[in-house]
Amino acid sequence: MTKINEIWYELENDTSSSTGLLLRRYSSAILTDVYIALRKSEKTRCIALKLKNDNVLNLARYANLKDIKAELIPDEKDSTKNFLLILLSNKLHEDIFASLCEDLINGISTFSDEKIVVQELLNRLEKWKSLFDKASAEGLSPEEQRGLYGELFFLRKWILESNNLKNTLQSWVGPELAIRDFQLSDWALEVKTTHGNNHQKIQINSERQLDTENLNSLILYHLSLEVQQQNGQTLNSIAEEIIQ
Repeated sequence: MTKINEIWYELENDTSSSTGLLLRRYSSAILTDVYIALRKSEKTRCIALKLKNDNVLNLARYANLKDIKAELIPDEKDSTKNFLLILLSNKLHEDIFASLCEDLINGISTFSDEKIVVQELLNRLEKWKSLFDKASAEGLSPEEQRGLYGELFFLRKWILESNNLKNTLQSWVGPELAIRDFQLSDWALEVKTTHGNNHQKIQINSERQLDTENLNSLILYHLSLEVQQQNGQTLNSIAEEIIQ
């Protein structure tokens, strides 16, 4: 169980209060005031970012997010502060939401300027938006799970070998529904996963995926997958490895 899930579990089992917003500071090493939070009455998992109330935010663009919400509420204990909440509205996606929150927190951990913190957090939230948009009530389809696994497999491999983590993460444009999965400057990379009897046969979804205009390099990364019961690596576990 990841640290963030452990905190939510503790808050869900906290009997000191049956209503209100329960907060737990994530880490003293993080420069800004960010908390793991729980709306106790509904047991709604969220993270909370404490901000000065003169920090004006326009959350209209995030009003129609699927399965997650962004809200600004007053801090009942400090009239000069507000809380920016990122909440999960569909409990079926708790694992993905935990990965999202870990990524949001890690992304703002080194910033102290509130405006930069908010902008970085909302930019990252926008990148995750499409992943929740693609998730149906039953979760990602098997094909979408394999595709996401392939992207995360390559991302993990590249993180381990890269000396520029920021560029590595920025190059992953798959969550933005871009034409290709990775792109930065004058190169792009498309990850293709196959499985079953036709594991050497890949499918190109669009001619645009092979378009090399404005590119010096276009790379195809092929990953052949095999399902193993109670063995191998799950989609959630590879996501947790990347976050750590």
